[in-house]
Amino acid sequence: MKIGIIGYKRHAEKHIKLAHNLYGKSNVIIYHPYKKNSVITTNQFKKLLSCNCIVISSPTNTHLKYIKELSKNNYTKDIYLEKPGFSTIEESYELEELQSKNNLKITIGYHYPYEEKIKRIYEILNEKNIGEIISIDINISKGISYSKWFRNDWRNKDRFSISHTVLSHAISIYCFLINSNLQEIIETKIFFNNETKSFDTAIATSTTKKPLFKAIASWGSPFIDDKIDIVTTNSLISLNGDLLIVKSPRDTFDNYGLYTTPKITISEKITTQDIKTSMLNFYSRCEGSMPYDYFLFKRNIVIGRLCIASKIIFN
Repeated sequence: MKIGIIGYKRHAEKHIKLAHNLYGKSNVIIYHPYKKNSVITTNQFKKLLSCNCIVISSPTNTHLKYIKELSKNNYTKDIYLEKPGFSTIEESYELEELQSKNNLKITIGYHYPYEEKIKRIYEILNEKNIGEIISIDINISKGISYSKWFRNDWRNKDRFSISHTVLSHAISIYCFLINSNLQEIIETKIFFNNETKSFDTAIATSTTKKPLFKAIASWGSPFIDDKIDIVTTNSLISLNGDLLIVKSPRDTFDNYGLYTTPKITISEKITTQDIKTSMLNFYSRCEGSMPYDYFLFKRNIVIGRLCIASKIIFN
């Protein structure tokens, strides 16, 4: 299978390395619009059209342009579009229209739902004795806004970047775990850090119906590695990094007949795979083993809109 990749820096480097490992360098075409005299890239867009699939991992403000170009050339094979896939709300509707009009098979790259640890939580939540989900809390944080390099970094130049870069992942996890079609009301906000003079913390909340949902993403706190806490009517589910723990049942009593914290019934260490599992899923579909997921495309469009529409809060 031949893979086309648009972009060659930052996140694209991960895509290139994985594609090389899976299919060999000779089967990977890397496109860049103006980089010249390079042995690893091409400036000829038409070379991408012969590929079995295309990964768009260039800067977000170029994504819609490349989708338009592929549409113009009647490209009908699978396209992996790095999240959020658009820079503005207006672009999101244009992308949606292009997909519908040209029947494009676009997958927007939210990789967390493909992580084995997230899929394991999904399995547990669907067990008969787990009970009804009361709440889901997610926290993903690392204090990079206090680093000197952050001042001139692209993340600091876009006040919405903490939301569409990190908070969006948390929302995608929530949607996957409860099979949400995002009909519920989710509010998103971004907060200004007076110490770093940056917009480095974002929150998403949904409290109109169960499960109650709260997600915090921050570049201004100490490191928190994929922390998920779920309360159900019969269990406590906790993910800290790669360690998954389940405590149950609800009716656990001490020697005095008083309620006490349930005992650990599941304790599993599941290694994080980053983008590898989502890309393996994407490539499997390109090879013809799975149908295109239009519902997932629509849901991921809404996730991106929620993040780009975040309300800005100055403390």
